[in-house]
Amino acid sequence: MPSCGGASPAAIHVRGGPSRTYVISTSDDLIVIPERYMSIDAYGGEGNARVVLDPGLGDAVPNAPVITIPDDSVYATVSGLDFVWYGSDGGANAGDSLGQKGRAIDIYGGHAMVSNCTFRQVGRMSNPSSG
Repeated sequence: MPSCGGASPAAIHVRGGPSRTYVISTSDDLIVIPERYMSIDAYGGEGNARVVLDPGLGDAVPNAPVITIPDDSVYATVSGLDFVWYGSDGGANAGDSLGQKGRAIDIYGGHAMVSNCTFRQVGRMSNPSSG
């Protein structure tokens, strides 16, 4: 994923479509939206940008959100991202690639918005959840 930065208001545009996959596998790949008016969104007519979460991320970075919108980023937005978990067969959280309390997005900022995003699990899932 591209890094965040620049003057407010700032935006990161990631291309969508089947060949546009961004793999989140280490703590360096996790995103904190640093700007008050920051936005991350997919562009182009090929569909959402796929964000693939590596099965080992939950063990390497327990319970860390992929994207964090802190309380000082009040108007931050995330749109057009397709979050995909690939469940693993081993480890403490088998079948749940982010661990029992893992999540894709943490939102603390007032008026922050997530739209046109999908969240799905692929593969084995020993502890299904809903919400």
